[in-house]
Amino acid sequence: MKYFAEIGSNNEVISVQLVQDNIATTEQAGSDFLNTLFKKNNMWKQTDIDTFHGKHYTITVDSEGREHRAESADQTQTFRGNYAGIGFIWDEENNIFLPPKPYASWVKDISTAGWLPPIGNPPTLTPEQASQNCWIYEWNEDAYQADNNTGWFLIDIRV
Repeated sequence: MKYFAEIGSNNEVISVQLVQDNIATTEQAGSDFLNTLFKKNNMWKQTDIDTFHGKHYTITVDSEGREHRAESADQTQTFRGNYAGIGFIWDEENNIFLPPKPYASWVKDISTAGWLPPIGNPPTLTPEQASQNCWIYEWNEDAYQADNNTGWFLIDIRV
């Protein structure tokens, strides 16, 4: 089975459909089938359910029937950055699907098919904060827009 993302206005994914392998022998054949089926003339792009943040994963099932996802040893199977979900963005130039942009200031990271904050990752928690399991850093877009040197704020999640 192959998955296809329907691309709408502004290159936003508006649906994801499953097509049998014997029909989707090529991406174009899958796209033509879906346009005929839904009586549309939209752009469809194949997507891979096992690709996330620029890496390919495999799923194994343990003896109790639980699924576990692990990074594949063979990363040549990585396909288009991410499995496309509704609301994802098709980036034609880089041939990847990006999740929705979390904040206006964040910038595209092609290597992970995601977004990065404009001032780097959050600071590291101190050992004491980490041991308490109640502290996280959270992005504050309004603070960043007011002062481009700030953005990450330490939050006590117990409150």
